[in-house]
Amino acid sequence: MSKVVSVTTAPMDIDKEYAVLSEHSKGLKWWQKSLLFRYGFPGYSIVAFCISSLALPIILSLAVFDRPGQNTANFLDAQNSYAMRTFVWTSCSSVFLTLFAMWVNVYFACEGNSFSKNPEDWNTGKTWTTKPKLVSEDPTNARWARMHNNLLENVPITIALALCMVMCRPSDAAVSCFILPYPFIRLAHMCWYAVAGSHELRATLFTLGVICNYGCMVQALLYAWE
Repeated sequence: MSKVVSVTTAPMDIDKEYAVLSEHSKGLKWWQKSLLFRYGFPGYSIVAFCISSLALPIILSLAVFDRPGQNTANFLDAQNSYAMRTFVWTSCSSVFLTLFAMWVNVYFACEGNSFSKNPEDWNTGKTWTTKPKLVSEDPTNARWARMHNNLLENVPITIALALCMVMCRPSDAAVSCFILPYPFIRLAHMCWYAVAGSHELRATLFTLGVICNYGCMVQALLYAWE
């Protein structure tokens, strides 16, 4: 009769988790720590970020750029339409970044023998030389897992909103402002995240990406409602 082994998935003991985080924080440089908001972002700063990230695209769309719908180019032809061509290569670039973060995450998981997030994976990896670890015990793997999840949460939304905007025949200037910068912003965000850079700059880069999202949304709604 085979013996049944029960495998629990209880989270790491909270004291042990604090100890891991505390030890990791000792090695952080000054530029990896918050400078302006040493004690976290106060509520009013989040409200300011939210309002400004929406207000700026509205102002640009109403007062600076030509209204969507005036572009007479064949907006579905990626070879002749600037909007569609930009949408195609920026979407592919954003997806590439997401897949790149996934592969790096898997690499560090294998190197650190922390590729054991699930009970069925617990005995995989270099069990003869390295003790299996949870992701929460491997700071590098855990960071790349967070980076990958962050991209997974944001890139599909961005692609959907950019496609909505392109379908509304936006001006080239609006495309250059709201669609073109996004993969560069995400690349900078990913690189800064990878070196455990300060939350303030990550939050700023994230907000720039949100401005791009809101810009696509505003452009699409302007066209649909006019």
